[in-house]
Amino acid sequence: MKVSFVIPTYNYANFLERCLLSVLQQDYHDYEVIIVDDGSTDGTSDVVSRIQSKYHSKAISYLYQDNAGPSVARNNGAAKAKGEYIWCLDADDMLIDGAIGRMVEATEAHPKAWLLFSGYRSVNEDGKQADHEPTLLGEDQTENFRRYILKKIKGLTPGSALVKEKAFETIGFPAGVHNNEDVVFYSHLFACYPAVSIPGIVLVTHRHKGSLRYNMQRIEETGLKSVDRLFDKDLLTPKQMSFRKFYLTRRYLSIFRSYYRNGDFEKARQYYKKAIQESPRFILNWSYLRKYLRSIVKK
Repeated sequence: MKVSFVIPTYNYANFLERCLLSVLQQDYHDYEVIIVDDGSTDGTSDVVSRIQSKYHSKAISYLYQDNAGPSVARNNGAAKAKGEYIWCLDADDMLIDGAIGRMVEATEAHPKAWLLFSGYRSVNEDGKQADHEPTLLGEDQTENFRRYILKKIKGLTPGSALVKEKAFETIGFPAGVHNNEDVVFYSHLFACYPAVSIPGIVLVTHRHKGSLRYNMQRIEETGLKSVDRLFDKDLLTPKQMSFRKFYLTRRYLSIFRSYYRNGDFEKARQYYKKAIQESPRFILNWSYLRKYLRSIVKK
């Protein structure tokens, strides 16, 4: 079997069927689907049962676990997978028609790549769309790692990527990290293994207030934990480890911006000060400094 879809879900029953149908109605059929229910209480199992009955000829598995977060759910799904490649969809994702066939062709053209990704289209609650085409990669793994953690590589999101199953045996998603867990995982892949980007769009993602990007508590709790998990000296080279200080500063600024947008100006100022203490030269960045000065006025 070539591809195993792993779909973690937590109280996303109203989105899950749409996601599953976008896979099951593709014109490529050598795959399995593993749904990992991360402790849902909203009837997710009923949605899965209905889909399993309707598409009884398809390989659709359902795993239930006590709530442990998306990283554990993806790792548990991957542990049950039979495919050579793992494709991690979120429950509110949708594949574009022909996506599986295109990505499978890419694996045959690039058999040495452990990570293959294409682009995605994001859609917000107002229906506004934006296409995120994938960035062309080089062959230097450390340079790809550096560019990725600095957000210079576009198009990569869990639902737009194929990953060799063996990567879950050697790396896997970081358990206990619920924000930026994908950044940790893909950073390690870039640092350790060959990767390739595939032109085009294969996925539609939906942004809504139920998404983790709107959960400030988890952004703060695990957004910084992800820094320590990302910069693992047992996985990274000394040169790759040298980017930690700069990356930590960027995380502080990201949390600062999130609190600023949510109107918690006191917390925003705390993280701005942490960033400047870590890397004083960022005080020259007018975009962040302007927000900090405005936060003082707004209290």
